[in-house]
Amino acid sequence: MNPLPISVPPTSGGAGERSLRSERSGAVALEFALLLPMFLLLLFGILQIALLLLTQSVLDSTTAGAARLIRTGQIREGGETGFRQTLCRTFNSGLLNCDRLRWTVQSGASFAALEATMPVTSPGASVFAPGGSGQPAIVQLFYSQPLIVPFLAGASTPEGGVELMAAVPIRIEDFQ
Repeated sequence: MNPLPISVPPTSGGAGERSLRSERSGAVALEFALLLPMFLLLLFGILQIALLLLTQSVLDSTTAGAARLIRTGQIREGGETGFRQTLCRTFNSGLLNCDRLRWTVQSGASFAALEATMPVTSPGASVFAPGGSGQPAIVQLFYSQPLIVPFLAGASTPEGGVELMAAVPIRIEDFQ
């Protein structure tokens, strides 16, 4: 009672089915080859963002700890050398390198006189002038995070990384 005749191709294993199967396997390989670079870019992009967020978190906590030491006068005895040793002891890990860390510690007559500065250009050119008791100061740390995706380096710093910064304003306590 079927008014329209429907022709169904044979399902037995003929020569036509084998050739169709071999053509499909090439298509899968081609699709894989086209999608793999995009998948890897997405995967490495996610890893890069996670590493940047981890580094920023460590930089923030290191800056807060360094600012606390300056605020309470504990870092005065060692000067800039003691400050660097304290920073590197807190900051160094398997992923982070203290040689890429730079800082600016400056004081002023008022908080309005303090400015957040741009990062110093080389690791040896850091500024350390914390001021005296009762003065406002700002502690800034800068870190040049290298990128793990090399072709994104063109949109970053000249060294091929991303510049991260953390700053904490403080008023130095009377610590005589």
